[in-house]
Amino acid sequence: MQEDPSRFEASSDDGWPRGDGGEEGGGERSAGGAVQAALTRMRLVAGAMAVAVAVSMLVLWQFLASGGLGEGGEEPIAAVLVVVAALFLVAAPVAERLLLARGGPRQDEAAAVQGYLVAKVVSLALREAVGLLGFVVGFLTGRLLWGLAIGAASLLAMALAWPRRADLASRPGDLPPPAAGGVEPR
Repeated sequence: MQEDPSRFEASSDDGWPRGDGGEEGGGERSAGGAVQAALTRMRLVAGAMAVAVAVSMLVLWQFLASGGLGEGGEEPIAAVLVVVAALFLVAAPVAERLLLARGGPRQDEAAAVQGYLVAKVVSLALREAVGLLGFVVGFLTGRLLWGLAIGAASLLAMALAWPRRADLASRPGDLPPPAAGGVEPR
């Protein structure tokens, strides 16, 4: 069977692929196909953010285990960064809710998905920044526990905010229900 290249063409208004969604016989794309593809991409972005935090914690661990900066002693600056990290953890879900509410209910699936993705990226970026602040705090103080604790808080916050279709479907009028025929992955 030959691929139809036109099914991968993007619409000029929203950038989402149009076409049959890979189903035989042509016709409209499946209601959940674009949503699932967008969620998969978002999960990849979220995973990359989590890996960045985890790798920074490993680098911090290795650096401090090998002698690091010595005494550290930058507690006043580190204390300010810890407060900023805590504020980011509080701000992340608030920013996500505000961005989602700003769009209101959408009748267009692509617009609903796009609004969700923007809100989720902003929210996850704030949570990732917390982990990177933990990295800096660990370097400034020379205390591995500080960096790891803040990094762990960042990773936990990211895990709790992991992209899910249920988040999209919880807003009436945004999306059609998932396609029948099986349990949708988280």
